[in-house]
Amino acid sequence: MEHTHPEVRFVWTEQCRRIALLLHAMGYSDPQIAERLGCRKETIAKRIGARRDRPALSLAEQQALFE
Repeated sequence: MEHTHPEVRFVWTEQCRRIALLLHAMGYSDPQIAERLGCRKETIAKRIGARRDRPALSLAEQQALFE
């Protein structure tokens, strides 16, 4: 059987970072965030840091990311 999926390179943008931080603040795990963004879970840790090092976001900070 042939490989039918095209090779697509994921491009990390500022919008991806904001979405990842919001999803993290909402309690999503790295694999869940990666699935929603369409990238690998390693990309999440590489770009926004390890889970244990990520600060908890206040409601105001979450709202600022959402805008």
